[in-house]
Formats: sequence, C-alpha cells, structure tokens
Amino acid sequence: MFGRPISNLRFVDTIDLMGGTSSALLDLTNRLYERTRVWMDVSTEKSKIIVSARTTLLRISS
Repeated sequence: MFGRPISNLRFVDTIDLMGGTSSALLDLTNRLYERTRVWMDVSTEKSKIIVSARTTLLRISS
C-alpha cells in the first residue's frame, strides 16, 4: 500500500471524519474538538454522524 490512509476530508464548510472502528471515530472527533474549540464553532444542529458498516457476513464458495 502506498501513502497514508485517509482519515478526514476537508471542504469549505464540511469536515468528514472516517474511522475504521467506533473508537477510532471517537478519537478523531475528540481531536477535532480539542484542536478547533478556540477558533471554530461547530454547530451541533447542523452536524451529522453517519455510520457505514457491513453487518452481514458473506460466504463465498467456489
């Protein structure tokens, strides 16, 4: 694998955090809060948390 894994995407007024586990996502969220709380207001009314996960096991047979 080349490069670093992507953990966040930043746009003009949007930040997308991506974690492989719920604890990784919580860590990213806490780090964002700590680093931006002095100079940036994050609106909880406009904020969303979306979880994308595979919950069904797939069996592949030959």
